[in-house]
Amino acid sequence: TAYHRHTDKLFYSAFGKRHANWGPLGPNGIYVTTSAKSTSTTSNTTSFVNLNSINPAFDAGNPTRNFNPGLGDKTQPNYDENMFTKVGITGMGDLDVSEDGKYLYTINLNDRKAWRIEIGQNAIAPTSASQIVAYTSFPNPCTNSTFRPFAIKSYKGEIYVGGVCDGVTDLSNPSSAVDRNNLK
Repeated sequence: TAYHRHTDKLFYSAFGKRHANWGPLGPNGIYVTTSAKSTSTTSNTTSFVNLNSINPAFDAGNPTRNFNPGLGDKTQPNYDENMFTKVGITGMGDLDVSEDGKYLYTINLNDRKAWRIEIGQNAIAPTSASQIVAYTSFPNPCTNSTFRPFAIKSYKGEIYVGGVCDGVTDLSNPSSAVDRNNLK
């Protein structure tokens, strides 16, 4: 989530999890809640923007799912095994609003890049690809694994990114992951 203090709006996005479906905009979507205090009515959450529909270069991944969310039949299997290797590497990570309110920043977990979304001080959804800009990928500080950025913070004109080393050396082979049971 990210709070836009100039308009009293709260932004949301999602990252891939098993047995939990995406929102209506899919993994490339950002949603917004406008508070009752700024609208003189009730708070409401709506779709804000599907970044991929504005800028096709933004692709947060969209693995094929094989489960039936919301059907609620506990007697039927719900495997969602296609998502097993995509958890935490599809969708978006953290969101943050710049101090001047002009930009919304996010981490695309699929391409591991930071993205800047121009929203202006009135928090208006972008309408052109030029308003959605990628920063280059980050150097890999990890040994024998991949750096997975997730957190992002805009502070005093600088962008800070946090992440983890995933312990996986070959994503096509999940057994290459670090054996967490034998860590000392």
